[in-house]
Amino acid sequence: MEKEQKMNAYYLLLPNPMGKHAFGIAAGPDSLDPVEWMHGKKLKSVPNPIVLTLHAGSGATDDLADIAGGLYTVFSKRLQAALGAAGVDNVDYYPARLVHPTSGQHREDFVVANVLGLVSAVDASKSTISPGFGKIPGTLRQFTVDDERVRDLHLFRLRESPRLIVVDVAVKSAVDSANLDGVFLQPTQEWTGTNSGPRRRL
Repeated sequence: MEKEQKMNAYYLLLPNPMGKHAFGIAAGPDSLDPVEWMHGKKLKSVPNPIVLTLHAGSGATDDLADIAGGLYTVFSKRLQAALGAAGVDNVDYYPARLVHPTSGQHREDFVVANVLGLVSAVDASKSTISPGFGKIPGTLRQFTVDDERVRDLHLFRLRESPRLIVVDVAVKSAVDSANLDGVFLQPTQEWTGTNSGPRRRL
């Protein structure tokens, strides 16, 4: 009897919502549609820099994590460098200006990331997908990635759930080595449908 092929491990690249320096994006330029940034396509007429307003609950601009949650995918240049070191080459980066809504302080050492391409890579036979209703698609929960569909990509968005960014072991290693703040790498098989951050150990 043939042995079942061992699948490689994959992880979701997420902000840690419980992190001390976590922040979110509340608003961007009127000319940009946040949904377009999840289609995996090249973008035209992007402002330089892209001015983004932080959520009011975000901390001081001099103390921000290396990744943001919210309307757009925002990375620090440290995270950008770590991804480049891991061989990620399918992301377009645009300079960002992060503005705090109350203090007016801003930072310009972050980028908005546009991940190019969508990959249909979920092995449905080894995954849990909650059923949808009518035209509303089901919710992807714990899932396994099919290596053959990924090809040679180290980072990609899932066609089955474009808001999710999946990375391979090489990226995980590079991010872990970079000692970044607030970056959460969750195994795809532990995803529950929402980002609740790392589990606390008792």
